[in-house]
Amino acid sequence: NRPEILIGSSLFLTISEADYFNFAVDDADKYQQQPKLMDKAMKEAAYAMANTVDLFCNTTLQTGVSGTGDGTGNRLTARTIGTGAGDDDAYETLVDLATKLREADVTGEMYCIVPPWFIGMLQKDVRFTNYGTSENRATLQNGLIGRAAGFELMESNNLSGATSGTLAVVGGPYTILACIKDAATFAEQIDSIEAFRPQDGFNDAVKGLHLYGAKVTRPYALASVACTQS
Repeated sequence: NRPEILIGSSLFLTISEADYFNFAVDDADKYQQQPKLMDKAMKEAAYAMANTVDLFCNTTLQTGVSGTGDGTGNRLTARTIGTGAGDDDAYETLVDLATKLREADVTGEMYCIVPPWFIGMLQKDVRFTNYGTSENRATLQNGLIGRAAGFELMESNNLSGATSGTLAVVGGPYTILACIKDAATFAEQIDSIEAFRPQDGFNDAVKGLHLYGAKVTRPYALASVACTQS
């Protein structure tokens, strides 16, 4: 038999996002400040830019999940997560997401992005906190749940609400996302920081620019569910 000839296809990733910062510290202030203001400002700027990228990527993933609404495609029916009567279970929600991906023939390391309160619900689950295995004891000691229901859990405060691109309000709904790495791609075109001395003053300045983009390449390798905290 002759080998199959592979035919390539093209996908274009647009570098669509741009973030920047630009600030200066006066020479007089530089020598009088304690702690160093410039270092603090750069750390705050870096955190703010990373936070923006996190929201953008989560929104891109949410938009790319197959389906037109709750209960269609790889979008599970919305649910309320809690420990009361009639509430849905956090761990069982993860199991349902994993099942949805496996039904789509998805293979590879699976990840799930959840809000902090969802992690808290798992920490109340005796399946993770009963003394027994070393993993259970580690959960009791440090409060971390690294894996659950086949997922590597990733925590984010930037999960979108019911409308894509809008942050979820406290309590939800939060769009919990499950995927593998091959479900999407992310690229940075420019990521640079430069220090300089402005000509019109006596100060030190620093500016940074970040250009990036993301694209869902395999919608079937994504699953989501809108969850409201009980």
